[in-house]
Amino acid sequence: MSLSKNSVPFLIFALMLTVAVSAGCGRGSSAREQGEVTGKVTLNGVPLTNGSVNFYSSNSGAGALCPLDESGSYRIKYLNAPDTYTVTLLGPEQIPGQPAPPPSEIPTKYQSSSTSGLTVELKQGKNTFDISLEK
Repeated sequence: MSLSKNSVPFLIFALMLTVAVSAGCGRGSSAREQGEVTGKVTLNGVPLTNGSVNFYSSNSGAGALCPLDESGSYRIKYLNAPDTYTVTLLGPEQIPGQPAPPPSEIPTKYQSSSTSGLTVELKQGKNTFDISLEK
């Protein structure tokens, strides 16, 4: 099977996206105790449906990325817990060969771990972390 020059970037992107989603919404940590977090993301009181929520722990190096669903909700399983996570939000990504996604509504502040101001202490078992963003 031969690949054209145009298909290689798409295959690389598809592989990276598959790994991120598999780790984010599925198994993302090892044998440590685990927690699960669910929540809803709103922007000015309206559910945010285009984008992903990202959890990252500088303590353990654990992290997860999960797309938001049509109600602005997310669910991430298998995070290391107890642990403290910095939370960021990412806009929709451009998929090569597909129409451009709508522009991100997420304020720039929430897209960086150094400026988001969003942190959460996850405990073992089930956790809820709703995120209310303001423009």
